[in-house]
Amino acid sequence: RADYQKLDKALKILENNLPSDVFERIEFALRSRIEYDYGHKEKNIDYGENYRLRGRERLPLLYKCINKTVLSISYKTYDNLCETYILHPYLLKIYNNRWFLFGYRPDVDDNYWCVPLDRIENIELKKDIDVKARPEGYNNYFDNIIGVTKGKLLEDDSIIKAFTEDNIIIRISNLKTWKRIVTKPIHKSQHIIRDYENGYGEIEINVLPNPEFYYRLLSIGKGIKIITPTTVSNIMDSIIKSLLN
Repeated sequence: RADYQKLDKALKILENNLPSDVFERIEFALRSRIEYDYGHKEKNIDYGENYRLRGRERLPLLYKCINKTVLSISYKTYDNLCETYILHPYLLKIYNNRWFLFGYRPDVDDNYWCVPLDRIENIELKKDIDVKARPEGYNNYFDNIIGVTKGKLLEDDSIIKAFTEDNIIIRISNLKTWKRIVTKPIHKSQHIIRDYENGYGEIEINVLPNPEFYYRLLSIGKGIKIITPTTVSNIMDSIIKSLLN
């Protein structure tokens, strides 16, 4: 209760010193988040987060370390293989209700090394190592992908590093699916190339066809078909056949 009173005092100071639209956004961010994390069961807002997600408790520490403190991370794969490496943390990113940490890993010279928080076993702060500066425009790395994987999915289920997106044309032959896709675009590059009429419409998106791309399309449901490129439609075809089997 005392913490809430302190928050109220701080918000009153901000309210008197900020434009109303700016203050309203700050008040919403603070109050809704606190209510969601610490409020009663009957909430006014629901972020839909998974409280059972392993590693979620590390978020406050990792956030404080971003671009400030080098980390030694002990990591375990799904095959129970363990490794420990140095990481200069640059970004926390959530996708599909899962948190990822991105940063520079010196031993492989990779500025965009990705670590799922649920696979981190231990973290040590390496305050004796200077943080390598985060590259400018760091978030632009994600402009041409859905999710977090910067690699193309191949027909043999392997993934190769790639940085050039494909122009992917998708035909939608279900009106409800069309309306969902138009109001909630698959990717920010999406644009309509044929309005829905005579039973179908078409969109084009420019993305790197990584695993998350295919999972996103599968989640949409019926009435969609990849027209081009054929390499992408062939992979989707093999995924669907595998599901049927």
